[in-house]
This record gives sequence, C-alpha cells and structure tokens, in this order.
Amino acid sequence: MGLISHNAAVTPAEKEHGHTITYTGGSIVINGAISSTTGITATGNTGVTTTADLTSTGGAISLAATTGTLSVGGDVITSVSGVGTGTVTLNAAAGQLSILSAGDITSGGTIELTGATGIVTAGDILTTGADVNFNSATTLSGNIAINTGSGPGTIGFDSTLGSGNTSTKLS
Repeated sequence: MGLISHNAAVTPAEKEHGHTITYTGGSIVINGAISSTTGITATGNTGVTTTADLTSTGGAISLAATTGTLSVGGDVITSVSGVGTGTVTLNAAAGQLSILSAGDITSGGTIELTGATGIVTAGDILTTGADVNFNSATTLSGNIAINTGSGPGTIGFDSTLGSGNTSTKLS
C-alpha cells in the first residue's frame, strides 16, 4: 500500500459515531487534527509522521512504524482536563522515534516510548499518576518537562539518557 495522508479534521458527525480511527499502510502522514472517543491506531510499514493533534478521550493512542521512523509533531492527548485513562504507545520498531517540541504528550494512562535506533525528544510529557517509560536510548533535543502528577507514576529510562545544552524537569 502507498502513502496514506490525512489532511483534514475529523468531522463532528464522525466523532459522534465513536469508532476507533485506524490507519494501516506504507507511509502514513497525518496533517489534520483527529479526535476520537474510542482510540486511534496508526501503523505505517515505512513510517508515520504527525503534524497535528491526536486526541482520544475514551481510548488508547498507538502509533507504530514497522521499518521507518516515527515523527510526532502534534500533541498526543488521552486525558483532557484530567479526564480519560487511555494509554499512549509510540513505537519505531526499526527506526528512530522523534518527538518534536510541538509534540507534547498528555495521558491518563501509561506512556510507552520505543525507538529501535533511539528516541530523540523535545516534547513535554504529563500523566495523571501513570508511568512514563523510555524503552530505548534517549536524547533530549530541547528543554522538556516530564510530570507524572500526584499519583504513583514513575519515570523509567531503560537505556542511556543524553542531552546537549538542554534542561529536564522530572516530577
């Protein structure tokens, strides 16, 4: 399958149906905001790129690139004003996971970040008491804040953590 490109916001009527939004294909580019009440899944065989916000108030968000890079340039949200428990899974199975400064993650559930050739991040992360797991070598490319809220959440780095001239606030 070739390029799948999403360039427009999901309509209110589509949102009201509550269907999970699922994309599977060669290379997936999401340039328009997506909002769902049940979850969002995108698996690209050669890569996934987002430049717009992805919001799921009732389910998980899972983005995966099986052979290419995964680039997140818009917010990834599963908790709005503290409501929502969906998890966030970002997995570049054979490439790099890049989270740009505009790619903040706000989640009501656990966040799992994996990049086979590493994670490069400049995006802030906020959970409502859930864990944040960096499952690969991680490089900070900008100033970031990681906050697990007032609950029992932990921040885990399963490999090395490096940074240039950046600062990190962990709480």
